Amino acid sequence: MTAEDGSQEQNLDQLQPSYMYSVLFKDIILEIDEDDNKYMEALVVYCLDQGVYQRQLKYFQDNYHQKSAIWWYTEEIFLYSMLNKALGSLDMEAMVKMGFFIRNLHRQLEQLHREQS
Repeated sequence: MTAEDGSQEQNLDQLQPSYMYSVLFKDIILEIDEDDNKYMEALVVYCLDQGVYQRQLKYFQDNYHQKSAIWWYTEEIFLYSMLNKALGSLDMEAMVKMGFFIRNLHRQLEQLHREQS
């Protein structure tokens, strides 16, 4: 067994707990059915602490319900990079703050999938 084989085996050992963690998190986030406005405020406070421009946050707050979550995900503001970074690093705090957005995005993607099937 080479050092590379040992490294690959170690990576596989680490994959399973993080995968299970992400599946559990997804199930929990998707079950929560709270008021988006309440969670929007928590996200705004978190984003301000992360250095997101107030102008972008104001735009997001004022217009969130006028556009789809899919639209917001593809819009060139903080959401895309923040969500992908949080998911990639399993940043629980960021994912919880973005929970309402993740939930809405998931539901809209499911609906699109059903419509296109």
